[in-house]
Amino acid sequence: MSSWIFRQAHAKEISASHSDGAELLRIVQEKEDLYDVDYGYAVSELERLTELTGGLHAMSLPDHSRHLVWGISDNGSRVSFCSICIEDDIRKHTFPVWRVQWSYCWYTVCHRHKCALTTLSGNYRPITLKNRGRCAFRFTVEKNHPSSKASAAPKRNELIPRISFLLELIELAFKMQSHIDNLINLKHSDQAWREISAIRDFCDAAIFIERGRVCPLAHDLTKYAFGRLAREYQLGPQTRKYDLEGTSCQERCARTRLSALAVAACVFGVEGALDGLQRLSSAGREIGVLVPVTIPWLYTASVGGVGSISRNWCLDRARGYPIEIRDKLLEISSAPITPKEMAPTKGIPYSKS
Repeated sequence: MSSWIFRQAHAKEISASHSDGAELLRIVQEKEDLYDVDYGYAVSELERLTELTGGLHAMSLPDHSRHLVWGISDNGSRVSFCSICIEDDIRKHTFPVWRVQWSYCWYTVCHRHKCALTTLSGNYRPITLKNRGRCAFRFTVEKNHPSSKASAAPKRNELIPRISFLLELIELAFKMQSHIDNLINLKHSDQAWREISAIRDFCDAAIFIERGRVCPLAHDLTKYAFGRLAREYQLGPQTRKYDLEGTSCQERCARTRLSALAVAACVFGVEGALDGLQRLSSAGREIGVLVPVTIPWLYTASVGGVGSISRNWCLDRARGYPIEIRDKLLEISSAPITPKEMAPTKGIPYSKS
């Protein structure tokens, strides 16, 4: 909604010095400070916004119910975007257009360009949502984003190994992203909503960092695929005020959520994910990264070993899942992991550095 307001103001040349412009800024500031700047507008507020902008009726905007399913809860954390989409916007409209999908937790890969979303950080991180578009504009103009290079690469066999590893990870995340979209389209299916809850719980546990526990696989995959994260996104032992539940809703960095979704695609058996896991593991060996090739090992590397907080939490939550998903996760968690499975077969030996 905030992007729509600023676009309407720009189109109608409403400046902050104008009375209507000042009121628009006041509405946005109040929503950002007290509520949610992008969602939850009352009908009276939408009517007033339409009067002030004189453009498309605000009530005609797309349904935002998907955000309630699994959205980034803090509007100040909705700072991830597709850099190629923003480039196209700048060429066509001279300013960025913020997509509603970018505030969904499971949306980490642009469905149009098949590249990972970028998260604004450092000097580009917006202080307020009013500056989000400007920061994305400046980032796009000043930086060459690696995802756009990867997406423009010609053939897989011509790519360097690290880019191949990145593309396989993106492809797995995109499979899960598409699967979740399909589940949400089944609006009246209780089975679908419960499966989404199971996927969301797994991603919460896969991102959560427990004190005294080895860094979860999702964070390692992010580091090896995208390089070292910005300092503000390098998580230490979890010290946030919220519980393990909702960790993925608070995770600002889209790349970390992407890795968690890629792992979830394999654990939940999304079509084609197991073949993708083998390719990811093979690409990982070429750069010295050990990626689990069996689902029990993958599950343990993601949510922790027996007795860990994350694992116990996941198993406790499993009681409310659909029977087939519950039984599958229980079978995975109870399956033994042999030393033979954990030994890399070829390629560069795995390094913990």
